[in-house]
Formats: sequence, structure tokens, C-alpha cells
Amino acid sequence: MIDKEMLRNAVVTTPREAVHLVTPQFIFYVFFYGVFPSLLICLTEVRHRPILGKLFVNFIVTSACLIICVSLTVGNYAAISSDIRQNREMIAKLTPFAPITSAIGLAVSAYREIGIVRVPIGTDAKLGPAYARTDKPVVTIIVAGETARAMNFSLKVYERETNPELKALNVVNYTKTTSCGTATAVSSPCMFSVYGRKDYSDRKARSTDTLMDVLRRAGIDDYWWDNNTGSKGIADLVNFASLTKQKDSPLCKDGECLDDRALNFVDNNIRNMRTVV
Repeated sequence: MIDKEMLRNAVVTTPREAVHLVTPQFIFYVFFYGVFPSLLICLTEVRHRPILGKLFVNFIVTSACLIICVSLTVGNYAAISSDIRQNREMIAKLTPFAPITSAIGLAVSAYREIGIVRVPIGTDAKLGPAYARTDKPVVTIIVAGETARAMNFSLKVYERETNPELKALNVVNYTKTTSCGTATAVSSPCMFSVYGRKDYSDRKARSTDTLMDVLRRAGIDDYWWDNNTGSKGIADLVNFASLTKQKDSPLCKDGECLDDRALNFVDNNIRNMRTVV
């Protein structure tokens, strides 16, 4: 289903992430179903009628198709309207109507977001009394990984034992948390925004401070160490470092680093810091 958010995710993805999707099967599919038919159409010689004759024939054919379509719709209106109400995703699957309208909607949204200014929130945020009493460094590490299906986690509702190692660590499992979406361009910004799943939109997220901004304003050194596809605008105003650009580690190869690379990187960078997230 190609909707506006899926197109947004495709636009903001990185070449490093996209290259994994360009498989031999994908290339064959694009050539066989896209390039090859297009070449046949381009090479086909079209014998045009006189302009008036062409307009007349096109009008007759179009009118006949519309009459048939309207007649079938009216004759089965009750069944069709019921199906659409119960399966609204059908509209989002209409080809080529849905992808075209989604692309137009994305372009309009991007135009409206030009020059957008973030509204500060949490301007009264500050370090609490507990911080003043501690004599040890205060460190919080948030690991934002890929979206996973809760229904396949035994820590939640899945009957099969799929998380034995996590279970052995006695971790805290938040059973009532839900991602805003499966696309990185949606789920990540929503996670660090003030909006919940029902109220979130890309425009709202871009026009409001993120959690990182509030922490920085409170006097906390916050850093975004990236080992994937960027922060999607979350860390635009804070310290940012890409682990994939570190060439001195055996854990990095062909522009990609294993997550283990983050352990040494984080340890070396927070060693002399007092308060960091």
C-alpha cells in the first residue's frame, strides 16, 4: 500500500538502507513489468485520426465506460458502500489513483513545512534536587531500535518462548506501549515528540521541540550517536555523530557497523561527562 507516509519514508531513507532492497529480483521486476512494456509502447507506431474524429471516438468510449461504471455502482450501491465502510484501506490501494494522490499530498505537505519554526516546550525544565545531592555521573542511555511485533514477543502475549535471554535478565516490559507506525520516518520522531499516537503528525513534530531539545535546555548534555539511517530530524539541534563513518573499527565494513561498535564509542565519549543522555 503506497500512502503518503510510505512515500515520505522512501524519500528520507539513506542510500545505505535502500541498497539492501535493490535485489536481482527487484531489478528483474522493474525491467520486466516497467521498462520493457514502456519500450514497447514507445516503439509502437500510432496512426492518428483527424482531431475531430479522435475527439468524437474518445468521447463515445469514455461516455460508455462511465455509463457502465455508474450503472454497476448504482445497482450494487448497498453492497459496495458496506464493503468500503468495513474496508477503508481499499481506497488506499486503488492504482494508480492512490499513489498519485499520496505523492501530491506529500509534495503539498513538504511545501507547507518550508521555513517552519519550532515552538519551544518545557521551557521551565531544570535539574531536580536529586541531581544536586548525587556525587556520581548521571547517565541515561536510550536505545531506539527497529519496530517489532508485540504479538511475537513471549514477554507480552506470544505463547512460544521467543525471548528467553531477555526474560533471564528480568527486564521491565511495558505492555501498553505502541509504536506510532512501522515506518522509521513516523515511529522515531513520534517517540521523541510530545504527541501520542492519536495526535501525532509530521507537521506537528517538526513545529515542536523534541525531548532532546528539552533535555538540552535543562542543562543536560545530550548526544545522538547514530548507527542506522539518521535521526529523522530529532537531533537537528543537538550533538550528532554517525558510527558508520568511523573507519578504525573491525566491526565496521562497507559503510555499516555492528551494534557492538556503539559500546566502545559510547564508553569513550561519556567517560569525562557529568550529566548525559
